[in-house]
Amino acid sequence: MASLIQEQKNTHKKILESEEIVADLRNLLKEKDEVLNNIKKGAAEMRETRVSYTPSKDDSIDLALSKFINSQNDPQKLGALFLKEGKGVYQFGSKKVYVRIEGDKILSTFSQNENS
Repeated sequence: MASLIQEQKNTHKKILESEEIVADLRNLLKEKDEVLNNIKKGAAEMRETRVSYTPSKDDSIDLALSKFINSQNDPQKLGALFLKEGKGVYQFGSKKVYVRIEGDKILSTFSQNENS
């Protein structure tokens, strides 16, 4: 009988220890969820505030182009392709792009290389 009582006490002790472990795991899971939510919020904020093309402040064409580039889904990639050579003149990959503003529109023409 005494061994049965001791066995019940041991079983009860193991149950309590298991419940503590479960509670600890639940707390860890909750903390991980909070961290993940904070990461998601931070990523969303970064997407909203990302700017990948910084214009010359004294160039209205560059300002308009910057506004367009930074409003796109992936402004980092698009902005990286534009290299300003002069007012309204940009290198875009292997093409030279000539940009102008007419009214509220940005218009462009391009050439494959210097000889085109």
